Amino acid sequence: MSVRIHQLSALDAVASLKSAATGLSSAEVERRLHEFGLNEVQKVAGVPLWLRLVKEFITFFSMLLWVAAGLAFFAEWSEPGEGMAKVGYAIVNCSQLRGIDREIRVVADLMQPHVI
Repeated sequence: MSVRIHQLSALDAVASLKSAATGLSSAEVERRLHEFGLNEVQKVAGVPLWLRLVKEFITFFSMLLWVAAGLAFFAEWSEPGEGMAKVGYAIVNCSQLRGIDREIRVVADLMQPHVI
């Protein structure tokens, strides 16, 4: 069973990083800089927003919802007053909520299971 650094005492955490409470010596800084490079987080190119948006609209379930909404709006146009426009708007909202629900699950998966 591995121990995570946040579960260690401050001194044990520093020791596990092969450092000291006073910090690293200049020679050790140079050695680590040469061995590991700069301590930088590089930005990874993600999927463009427009492509993510297009992908949301072309899944099978999304297409099914869009066709159903289109049929509801067509029914409202051909027979006004039947309330089919409300059904169409409800279907469109359902499609949007499906995407939001997926985004919430992705964020929840990224969160740590324990908060310090």
